[in-house]
Amino acid sequence: MRAFRFILVLILLYSSISYATTSSFTIAKGFGLKNRSDNTNDTSDINHYTKLALSNNAPKSMKIQYMKAYIDTAELICKEKNIEIPPLLHLARAEYFFITSDFNNASQEATIALKLAVNEGDNIVIAKANYFLGKYSHRTGSFKESIDYYAQSIEVARKNRLKGFLP
Repeated sequence: MRAFRFILVLILLYSSISYATTSSFTIAKGFGLKNRSDNTNDTSDINHYTKLALSNNAPKSMKIQYMKAYIDTAELICKEKNIEIPPLLHLARAEYFFITSDFNNASQEATIALKLAVNEGDNIVIAKANYFLGKYSHRTGSFKESIDYYAQSIEVARKNRLKGFLP
């Protein structure tokens, strides 16, 4: 008898939780509230996955897989919503190619990110792209270009008072 009551309580609890979760979505729609993914021009999901791809929170052994998954998700959202790939996502792709030693694609993606950021006037991405290109040039042995890119990154950061680039 005790087991029967316990099972009955679990079934009632499960049914109330499932009803609450399904009804909350209909209540939100009834009040005219939107989900984040309802807006076709909303780029917050793209920026979220791009920042996750660029973060270093994953373990080193799984970093490449997580990074690729986040980049693919952001690209899929761009494709579904018919949005141009933002410069920060190009920079994330450049980082991925750099980690996987695909230097030609890394350079192309970083250059695209820099051009798009300059056109949009996004100073943070300009500084990050110049920093990446400095790191890329240093790795490939072009030390003069590396110093120039690092200097441009520092100049943009100083000029616009960006945090996180200067000590």
